[in-house]
Amino acid sequence: MAYLRPVNILVANLGSTSFKFRLFRFDGAGDGTLLAKGGYERVTDYGQAIDDCLTELRAAGHVRSADDLHGVGFKTDRKSTRLNSSHEWIS
Repeated sequence: MAYLRPVNILVANLGSTSFKFRLFRFDGAGDGTLLAKGGYERVTDYGQAIDDCLTELRAAGHVRSADDLHGVGFKTDRKSTRLNSSHEWIS
């Protein structure tokens, strides 16, 4: 069996006023480990919440930059349908 490098997957849950996240690392065999979890309440700027999340993950030594994330999954309960280039929700 060929060895595959570990991958980091960030899973984010965006609520109407919250942002919660979990960072998982999957090894070459497919086993996952929860590295970090956290969140923010009363969020009005989701772009800032994402930046704060990355800052927190860097400070803990889990990633050096966003390039160390190999995948990101979002779940949203918001009525808006997408983010624009400034990380703002638009319908």
